[in-house]
Amino acid sequence: MLRRNVPPATLVSLDMKMVPALVIVTALSLAVVLPSPAPADEMPGMSMASGPMSHMSMTSLRPPVTGDRERAAAIVAEAKTVMERYTDVATATRDGYAKFLPTIELPMEHFTNYAYARATLGGHLDPAHPTSLIYARRGSHLQLVGVMYTADRAASEDRLNAMVPLSVAQWHRHVKYCFPAAGSQGDARFGLGGSIDTQAACESAGGRWTPQLFGWMVHVWPLEKNSKAQWSVDHPGDDKHAM
Repeated sequence: MLRRNVPPATLVSLDMKMVPALVIVTALSLAVVLPSPAPADEMPGMSMASGPMSHMSMTSLRPPVTGDRERAAAIVAEAKTVMERYTDVATATRDGYAKFLPTIELPMEHFTNYAYARATLGGHLDPAHPTSLIYARRGSHLQLVGVMYTADRAASEDRLNAMVPLSVAQWHRHVKYCFPAAGSQGDARFGLGGSIDTQAACESAGGRWTPQLFGWMVHVWPLEKNSKAQWSVDHPGDDKHAM
């Protein structure tokens, strides 16, 4: 039985295609215990098309209401202030951020503060305390390009909208995950980039099915020039999904 005081790997991110399946399974063993989610096709949010993108779902865009733009702009402004403080990884580490999967080098590195992650589980977003700082790997240098806020995996779209307006941003989550069968590490059918996206296919291949991997996530890229780019799922100009 997992314990709730273990760092919530459900709330961190990485480019899953770059990480061996065995490492992912190890990381997931640290997950916070939360109520079992409903099957992915019964959850709120828009599911992406078939194939690898079928493993991601996003909240639906809502019509704008008064105050949405201002709320979103205030979050971006605070996130930019945070980034000014943490351009140096050493400063982030000193303040409680730790690299997820520290032995694995990734194109988009996430430094996560687990205390801030736990604080979001009640549905409160503090723009000054993002769950993760996102650094892009530029050769031997890590450049801070954005931040990530997170929410409980069971959060409703109304709760997510209260945290970040859904007329401006789309939260995303990773769904329909098939853990690889023993001895099948490297098999392209498994994982978030794999072709298996149904429970029946997963069980037939000897894998272990989970409807949802990690919790809800939203990225902010404060240095981008317009709102659409600032709230993009992926960092504009980089071809690796930042999870």
